[in-house]
Amino acid sequence: MKRIQTPNIDRIGNEGVKFADGYATAPVCSPSRADSGCRPCL
Repeated sequence: MKRIQTPNIDRIGNEGVKFADGYATAPVCSPSRADSGCRPCL
């Protein structure tokens, strides 16, 4: 099996921020975004 090189994805994984504990106020997007102050997705 060939290995695909993904340098940009690897860089994001190595240099990015990892959120170990995340909580949502609702199981779907729109109510969670509304609670956070962001405009809900339409």
